[in-house]
Amino acid sequence: MSGIPTGVMTSGDWSAFQAAAQKLLGEMPSTLGQHQDWKGPSGASGTLTIERIYEKDDMPCRTLGSVFNTKTNPGTYQYKLNMCRDSKGEWKILS
Repeated sequence: MSGIPTGVMTSGDWSAFQAAAQKLLGEMPSTLGQHQDWKGPSGASGTLTIERIYEKDDMPCRTLGSVFNTKTNPGTYQYKLNMCRDSKGEWKILS
């Protein structure tokens, strides 16, 4: 996964975010509202939630919503990812 929210998360926080997303996406079957908490090394933390389950081009897809806080940039942030699982079983962010 790529697409770190520039200037908001550190690379270590983004790694923790990605690990939580992969864990959440790896749980089958997925259900709406299913969630995974995460915490990064800088103290940033949040929750990822499955907001939509759909298919695109015969691939299973999910919209993940995240609400998170960071220590380096105070405030509450929201971030959405649309991801689909490819034929190799890897989840990829849609562009």
